[in-house]
Amino acid sequence: MGTMHEPFRAENFSRSLRRGLARTQIQADGMLIAYATGPNKTASDGLGSGNNGLYTQYLIQAIQTPGLKIEEVFKRVRQTVKTASSGEQVPWYNASLSGDFCFGGC
Repeated sequence: MGTMHEPFRAENFSRSLRRGLARTQIQADGMLIAYATGPNKTASDGLGSGNNGLYTQYLIQAIQTPGLKIEEVFKRVRQTVKTASSGEQVPWYNASLSGDFCFGGC
């Protein structure tokens, strides 16, 4: 009788959690990929107000700012989450944008 691999065994599960976010590279023009935390890090959920984590809380606020360009949205979110988490969570994004974009119009 062979051995059975247990993918959810505690040691396998904790080992995979330590890895955090894997780095991505954008190969196409006009894309933006955003994450709640940086590569090889994990985000703290539930630290924000209501049902959202810090990242979602501050992303919603920034998106609702009229005339704010998308790069500024994510810079603002990065700074506010970093400050609110005392540097424990630092959002990250990778962009290859060639034009301006604002959620409510520029």
